[in-house]
Amino acid sequence: MFKLFVLPLTLCFSTVVFSHPYFYYKMKPCPTFKSQGNIHVDKMMGKWNLVMLFMDEKSEEYDDDSSCIQGDFKKINETAFKQMWYINSPHSGYAALVELPTAVTHLGDWEIIDPLGGNLTVKVLHASPKSRLTMTFCMIQHGKSVHLWTAVAMRKTSASQIELLQVSSELLAKGFDMNDITMITWNKC
Repeated sequence: MFKLFVLPLTLCFSTVVFSHPYFYYKMKPCPTFKSQGNIHVDKMMGKWNLVMLFMDEKSEEYDDDSSCIQGDFKKINETAFKQMWYINSPHSGYAALVELPTAVTHLGDWEIIDPLGGNLTVKVLHASPKSRLTMTFCMIQHGKSVHLWTAVAMRKTSASQIELLQVSSELLAKGFDMNDITMITWNKC
């Protein structure tokens, strides 16, 4: 049930909640890796399924249920597209839609205007148009760029154990501390 609310609440209330000083001290800096530069945004359009979400706050709880988060990327023009994320849980009767206007500021760097008018930056760690998209979301808080979450979306509905290891390896290579991260997965869509 926890993850049903993670994405919509984080997106909708990130500016308000994360401005509180308590959260400021717990949030880690945005990773400084260089984004993948050879991304053809046109090929990234279409349907995606959120299969993994990595958050910096360590939690004892590992959550996996039958809710599904599906994305649809639609091109607006050469430098902008819209991310539409549908959250659906048939068992709890919960559904939501979050639309994120996205500007391509550089081939692997995107900027999102969040629903409350704040800006999120996205660094694309890995992009394979036919299979997987790994994105790190950050925002400016008290003048510093802080890490919100890293999301893995795939064209298929779940990740295999091998793919999970590949993503973990990529994150480690980019400086992520996997011992201090909470991983949330969606495997039953």
